[in-house]
Amino acid sequence: MPNFKFDAIHNQIEKVPPVVAKPVKEPAVYRLNWLTASGWFGHEGEILRYVFFHSLALAAPVGLLVMGQAYVWPLTALVAH
Repeated sequence: MPNFKFDAIHNQIEKVPPVVAKPVKEPAVYRLNWLTASGWFGHEGEILRYVFFHSLALAAPVGLLVMGQAYVWPLTALVAH
């Protein structure tokens, strides 16, 4: 896997107590995983749970707009013939 180190901030941030037991420098390295760049491999159910409601909430207005353009007079004028 390719790694990309960001030299400008690499080891510039330090975690200190109470977050960790002893101070630790934080590396600024991005590991590119070709299967899942976000690192959520195996968590597809959780991802679906997070985005499912938003998908429905965005699909409903689009569906209403399409129905309106098909059947409601002022909106049917927007359709090119």
